[in-house]
Amino acid sequence: MLATALALLAIVFSVYQGRSESLGGISLRSPVFVPLHEVVVRVWVVGLDGDARPDAGALVRVGLYSATTDKGGVARLTVPAGRYSTYVKSGDGRLLPLTTSLQVDRNITLDVRFKLARLSPERIRLETGSGSTTIKLYISSEEEGRMFISYPHIAALTSKGTPVIISRGGDEYSYFFQQVSRWPLEIVLQVEQEIALVEPQNTYVPLLVVWWEISA
Repeated sequence: MLATALALLAIVFSVYQGRSESLGGISLRSPVFVPLHEVVVRVWVVGLDGDARPDAGALVRVGLYSATTDKGGVARLTVPAGRYSTYVKSGDGRLLPLTTSLQVDRNITLDVRFKLARLSPERIRLETGSGSTTIKLYISSEEEGRMFISYPHIAALTSKGTPVIISRGGDEYSYFFQQVSRWPLEIVLQVEQEIALVEPQNTYVPLLVVWWEISA
């Protein structure tokens, strides 16, 4: 009994001293402490009017850690050092999220901007048949970042002179769904109406540009 007690005391003492030591076939190692760092995420939405607003209620995930942005568009997380898959989803559910990899080896700030814009067509082609029309829009952009488009907003006149709006967005844009990797881009739509004219000044394709920057 006394020998057992002395052995346990020796084990406790070894752990306390923080050494790696073998006692009676048992290998002891000091615990490894991983430093913690703060990740500050600031999220903005730039509207079609060009104004930047804090994105309140955006979901931020860094690995298994998550938070939502406050009224100022800011979320704060404390995570161990390491590399993490990072996901930032705007409070506007129509916008596609940012997904990227984040190396956390110090306190860092991640700035994310979801920018909305209208792309006016550079060229429009109509192919009208009996009771239907194929509309082809040719668009391009000089924006930089990860880019996505939504359904076009088309102002047109039918063959009978009736004005029509062809769109899926209740307030100028709908859900973004297609990533664009290069320009120019041709968009083809089939409309079950005979379209005589598309008004270029009131026709556009909504563009989402996701931009981000990491700083210390």
